[in-house]
Amino acid sequence: MRKVISLIKNDDISFNHTVNENADADMFSAHLHDRCEIIYLVRGDMTYTAEGRNYELKSGDIVISKPYILHNIYPSKETTYERYDVIIDHKRLSGELWQRIKSGRDVYKCAGNDLIYEMFAKMDHYYEKFSEEDYTRLINNITEEILYNLSLMEGEDGGSVNPIIDKALSYIRENLKELTSVDEICNALYITKGHLHHLFVEHIKMTPMKYVASKRLLLARRMIRRGGRPTDIFTECGFNDYATFFRNYKSYFGYPPSEECEKSALLDIMS
Repeated sequence: MRKVISLIKNDDISFNHTVNENADADMFSAHLHDRCEIIYLVRGDMTYTAEGRNYELKSGDIVISKPYILHNIYPSKETTYERYDVIIDHKRLSGELWQRIKSGRDVYKCAGNDLIYEMFAKMDHYYEKFSEEDYTRLINNITEEILYNLSLMEGEDGGSVNPIIDKALSYIRENLKELTSVDEICNALYITKGHLHHLFVEHIKMTPMKYVASKRLLLARRMIRRGGRPTDIFTECGFNDYATFFRNYKSYFGYPPSEECEKSALLDIMS
């Protein structure tokens, strides 16, 4: 059962404070955003993965998922999962704040940090006390304050990564547009397809080629938003024909590439 304590979602920001009773791993799947996601874990036995790097989380931990990074947070056993979750366009953040966070860690250990907790608690306190416009502005400002505080923290985040997965992801990044099959990755890493498939499902929570397809579609979305025409850029993103690209794009994002062009044009007018 999912209980919503506070919630707002619009074109500028997405925020919720929720409690999931009896949460289990089947309820969660790996995914990507074109925005920054910040999760504050209030309670729950949760594991976080980001591009194959794994973290065992504790109450009070903050997770930052950077744009276009495949990630997942899921319970290691059935548990009560309570969190604050903010998804925000990093371009809305002040000054050089995003650069400080971008070069930082994935997980911040904030257990016992009353200041951080009080900042998230304010998000509940202001809920339904202000208009949506004002509440959105407050969430944005509080999020910035939280990130400024995180940028002052030092130390390691304690993540671990499988060395084969690390090499495979590096190979995919370097050959994303030209990659045609899993065989190429396996030959480069001198491993079998079965072994690579097993490692991806275990650490990434999806198959190698599904991961490649996700990365290509996110690349296409970025290119379209920067003014590229879908019919011109699909081959640059690793797709052999437009029909396949169109079908995959619509399935992944829920709307066709042409609608992405319309969204981008509207954003240009409004900016």
